[in-house]
Amino acid sequence: MGRNIRALKGFKGLVRGYYKSPHLLHKTKMPVRAFVLLFFDFSSKVKLTKEIPMIETFQPFLNDIPDPAQKERTEEVLNWIQATYPQLSPRIAWNQPMFTDHGTFIIGFSLSKQHLACTPELAGIRHFSETIKKAGYDHTMMLMKFPWNKPIDYVLLGQMIEFNIAEKADVQTFWRK
Repeated sequence: MGRNIRALKGFKGLVRGYYKSPHLLHKTKMPVRAFVLLFFDFSSKVKLTKEIPMIETFQPFLNDIPDPAQKERTEEVLNWIQATYPQLSPRIAWNQPMFTDHGTFIIGFSLSKQHLACTPELAGIRHFSETIKKAGYDHTMMLMKFPWNKPIDYVLLGQMIEFNIAEKADVQTFWRK
């Protein structure tokens, strides 16, 4: 279990890792990669708490990413969101992976040569503009940029997702009006 685990930034007491193993198969014969949530008790004991299979919805999109490192990073982020926010629905729209809640857009992603773009809508960018800058990321009016050569700030990503979930709880349209 200790091999091939890459620890990510801690979030709410959990250490999240991405675990690849040819021995890890989900009951439904889904792909062998899984996102694993681990609880670390700081006494060098690691306890597996949950295995989440790779999101099948996003597989065609991921297969079209030519750079293996970018593909792995994108898959890692998408699986983290699925594991952390299982109530969100994954979907592909406008050739971009995104998550929705009760049919309304929560967050989406697109790729460029230099970064993974995260789109929390204009309201999300406005709300988190200073936090994004303090975290060392750039943003435009509609998206923030996670450079490929920097780690993902999962706490910030989680805050943006939670903001949109709360702000759009009563929204019945895909986009904010």
